[in-house]
Amino acid sequence: MYSDDELKLKIKELFPPKGRLRQRDFIIYQFLLFIVLIVTYLAAIAGVPFVFFLIFFLIMVEIYITAKRLQDCNFSGLFSLFILIPTINVLGVLFLLIYPATKGENEYGNDPREQNIIT
Repeated sequence: MYSDDELKLKIKELFPPKGRLRQRDFIIYQFLLFIVLIVTYLAAIAGVPFVFFLIFFLIMVEIYITAKRLQDCNFSGLFSLFILIPTINVLGVLFLLIYPATKGENEYGNDPREQNIIT
C-alpha cells in the first residue's frame, strides 16, 4: 500500500500537533487503533498488570488523530475531546470517516492530498 519513503513521510506527518490528516489515513489509523484496543481489553480481562496505562495512552492517541482529522475538515481540534463521551465518540468517528475534507489550503495547513513525497 505504501512504499518505504511514503511510510516514513506518514510517520513524520503524524506527530506535529498542527496539521491535517487525510481521510484514507484516518481510516487506516482507526482500524489499527481498534485492533490494538481489542487486544488490550482482552489483556485487561485476562488480568495482565498495568494495561490501564496502555489503554490511557491509546485514548490519547485517538484524541490526537481525531484532532488532526477535524482540522482537515476545517473544524477546531478541540472538538476531539468529545471522543471521551460515550455514544458521541462512535458517532463522531463515523462522521469523520465520511465527511469530506476541505479542498485546498485551510487555516490548519496545506491539503495533504496535494503534498509531494520528498525523499
